[in-house]
Amino acid sequence: MYSKLVARVKFRGNYSDYFHLTTGLMQGESISHTLYSLYVRDIEGALESGNCEYLTINDVNLYLLMYADDTVLLSESPENLQNMLNTLSNYCYENNLNVNVNNSKIVIFKNGGKIRENETWTYEGKDLEIVKSFNYLGVVFNHNGKFSLTQKTIAQQASKACFGLQRIIHENYFNLETSIALVSTCIVPILNYCSEVWGFHSADDVERVQITFFKKILGVRTSTCNALIYHELGLCPLQIYRKICMIKYWLKLLKGKNMLLVSCYSDMYDCLLNGKSYNPWLDNVKCILEENGFGNVWISQGVSRTSIYKRINTTS
Repeated sequence: MYSKLVARVKFRGNYSDYFHLTTGLMQGESISHTLYSLYVRDIEGALESGNCEYLTINDVNLYLLMYADDTVLLSESPENLQNMLNTLSNYCYENNLNVNVNNSKIVIFKNGGKIRENETWTYEGKDLEIVKSFNYLGVVFNHNGKFSLTQKTIAQQASKACFGLQRIIHENYFNLETSIALVSTCIVPILNYCSEVWGFHSADDVERVQITFFKKILGVRTSTCNALIYHELGLCPLQIYRKICMIKYWLKLLKGKNMLLVSCYSDMYDCLLNGKSYNPWLDNVKCILEENGFGNVWISQGVSRTSIYKRINTTS
């Protein structure tokens, strides 16, 4: 399948000549991610053989996170992270793999303070840039653990989509019902992307994108009361939907079989229960349940029939 691999580039409706591909996997091929996973299946063993230290979350030992060809190395000390980078370099050399150093960044997760003298890292002799935030799989992770920048980035992306959608609605003279349906289909999924994780944030920028677009569709002033717009359209702020997404994801975690996610949740719950640390996501889940009369669900940590509860929670 890969002996005579060719591709071509499409640009503004035109196609380039075919050219041969000698490295990598086919883009868009359904089994490419599986082939890559099989090829690097021993990378954890290489880190273990390199005497790299792992993170321990309850009973789970964690060296790295991987999604397709995106890799995140996790470490609690500068020295261990450099050892992991050196081990990764040897592994890539032995397996004919290349790391894009220009796109590789370091994020030091802490509340503040200056970068220490020993907090510098290199990969094959090249310095790695230290940044305060990084966009991983569409979610911006900030060094302080907050999601303010995440919702701002999502709002900017949705604003661009709104601009294109507004032009389409204007050119095709869509009625109000169709326009709202297009917003729900094309814009809302962008605004609520991964809100299961960051949905506890007020996300004023995200809310502003939707309500501003609705006001343009209705042809009213930007100073018009938001509550009046939502009442007229029979809708509600996105914050309500984000809270529902959080509760659904919480129920999924309780019933989940992913050992990493289950261990992370168990650790967060124990810390919250014993007052060891404050977790805004889990604390908000607790508040949402108690404020809506489901305090018993939080105490029991789950419901017997999840599907029925989800329907009740959505309608309420």
